[in-house]
Amino acid sequence: MTPKQEQFVRLVAEGASQSDAYRQAFNAANMKDATIRKRASELMRHGAVKGMLRELRQEMAASGLWMRQQSAQALIGVVNGPEGAPRDVIAAVAALNKMFGYDAPEKHEVTGPEMPTKIILVASGTPEADDE
Repeated sequence: MTPKQEQFVRLVAEGASQSDAYRQAFNAANMKDATIRKRASELMRHGAVKGMLRELRQEMAASGLWMRQQSAQALIGVVNGPEGAPRDVIAAVAALNKMFGYDAPEKHEVTGPEMPTKIILVASGTPEADDE
């Protein structure tokens, strides 16, 4: 398996949708949603991908790891719960937005005495897809 395929499998195992995992693992910026869904579906049919996904899910279940899906479900419970204080609901929505990359990218300027130029890092809530 390629590193991008492995990244795809890890993202799906952590609770990302197949399409979202494909977008993050591959350079899909110029692809239509239908193409992304088709390619993600095709990738999921590969025996090595299915096998690795099954193994990762078993390992995660055995170790009791908290997965992205569980985080999302807990936060959605706060949002939909009858007893949530408004500030808790707002915080839960903000956390969900950041978790799924709905926030605007953040700029971080990095400077120092040994750096000849200023570097600006742009970070979003989800990892950027590498070029294929």
